[in-house]
Amino acid sequence: GAFMKYPKQSLPKKPTSHVADKKFGVFQSDTGFFNEVVTELGLLSRGNNGYSRHPLTFLVEAADDICYTIIDFEDGINLGLIEEDIALEYLINLVRDSLKKDIYSRLQTVQDRLAYLRSLAINTLIAEAASIFIENEEEILRGTFSEALLDRSQYKAQIADIIKISIEKVYQSTEVMEKEIAG
Repeated sequence: GAFMKYPKQSLPKKPTSHVADKKFGVFQSDTGFFNEVVTELGLLSRGNNGYSRHPLTFLVEAADDICYTIIDFEDGINLGLIEEDIALEYLINLVRDSLKKDIYSRLQTVQDRLAYLRSLAINTLIAEAASIFIENEEEILRGTFSEALLDRSQYKAQIADIIKISIEKVYQSTEVMEKEIAG
C-alpha cells in the first residue's frame, strides 16, 4: 500500500484538494487488481473520489521529497549553478536549531561544510516528518489527513525557498535540460 501514492482510478472525477487526488495512480486496465489490493489492505473509501492513502505512504512521500529536495539542491551547487555562499545560507536557515557551531567552524572546505549541512538538513526533516506523522496519527489512520506531512512542517518556508532556487537555477538550466532531453 505504501507504493500507491495516489489510490485513485484514472477515470475523470472532480478533483479535490486532498493529497490522494493530486494525480491518478491506477489505470482502468488494472481496476480488478487495484480492488483486490484495496480490500487486502483495508484502504478506506472516500466515496467517488477514490481511497485514502495507506498510512505508510505519507512517510514514503516525505522521505522522497526530503531526499530529492536536498540532493537536487546539492547537485546544483556541485554543478556551479547555485552559488556556494547562497546555498550555505539556505541550508543554515533550515538547520539553524541543530547546527553545532563548534563543529561547523572547524570544517575547512566548502565541500565538508556542504556535506555537514546536507546531513543535518536530511536528519532534521526526517525527524520533523516523523513527528508530524505521530502528531496526526489518528487522523492519518482514519483516512482524513488530507495533505503531505511536510506541508505542516515548521520548516515549510525554508523548504519552499530551497525548491524555488532549485527550480530557477537547476531544473531550468540549459545544462540540466539538455541532459534531460538526451535521456
